[in-house]
Amino acid sequence: MKKTEQKSGGHGSTGILKRIFGSFRDGSAEEFLSDMRWIFGYTKKYKWFVVIQTLFGVLSASLSLVSAIVSKYAIDIVINKKIGSLWLLIAAVAASAVAGLVFSSLQSRVSAKIALRVNNDMRAELFDKLMRADWQGVKKFQSGDIMNRLNGDTQTAASIAISWIPSVIVTGFSFASSFVTILFYNVPMAFIALLSAPFLVVVSRGLMKKSRLFHRLVLEKESALMSFETETFCNYDTVKSLGAAEAYGERFRCKQEECKTASLDNNLFLIRANILLTVSSYIVSFATFGYCLSLIWHGAISYGTMTFFLQQRARITAGFSSFIKLVPQLL
Repeated sequence: MKKTEQKSGGHGSTGILKRIFGSFRDGSAEEFLSDMRWIFGYTKKYKWFVVIQTLFGVLSASLSLVSAIVSKYAIDIVINKKIGSLWLLIAAVAASAVAGLVFSSLQSRVSAKIALRVNNDMRAELFDKLMRADWQGVKKFQSGDIMNRLNGDTQTAASIAISWIPSVIVTGFSFASSFVTILFYNVPMAFIALLSAPFLVVVSRGLMKKSRLFHRLVLEKESALMSFETETFCNYDTVKSLGAAEAYGERFRCKQEECKTASLDNNLFLIRANILLTVSSYIVSFATFGYCLSLIWHGAISYGTMTFFLQQRARITAGFSSFIKLVPQLL
């Protein structure tokens, strides 16, 4: 942090603020790398939290895989009426359910504590820098813009600092474990599941860019509305003394309408995108289901194995899609 402040030319806090706010506007590589050094500085500071997040994620993915395997054998046991293995099955399902419940509750509690601590530390540091910054540098930004950055974007940055690296590791582990497990049971099915993932990603790639544009427009309109509210209440006495209350009310409603229009446009786009992705997913699912039916018809696999294949195919597609989205999310 000290080196970064020295490079800003004497106004350390103002220089950091310019990089923080400016990078959201032009996204230049230099500013991006500067932001990443700042964000991943928190990753290094809270490295043990990152390790804990990673371990929780890997254990959660492992439990999901074990649960899917148990379900596979459960279906086969019931269909084949193997009464002797029924009690063992009940015990395995009960143990898996209890372990999953305890683990998910513990993970939720620990993750919430970690996220709150890092987010509060980051917000406090930025607030201190705002208080020490040169006023000429700070007043270039709208108050609503500053509030959004201090409250919203610091939360995003805190999430990246403690969750991005664990997400890469856990997503890779989940993807690889599902693929290897299917590969163990049926090689062609594993490659069908693997090839279906890029198909869905290609369909969703174009939608991601447009989605970010709509989301940015919504944020801009919300920032403008928040800035107007803040400035109005800061100059409340002046507005009242000039008798401009009605004019300000009309301007407020105009800005509300702009926010409403942007939000509804974003909502409509998300609905259309969801329909397209759902239809594409159905096409892939039906193709996989058809192949599984042909395997059952020829006695190559059991019904439980087919169910397991379909579950893991969905996990592979979701894992591949999540892995591809990690870099755009970081950007």
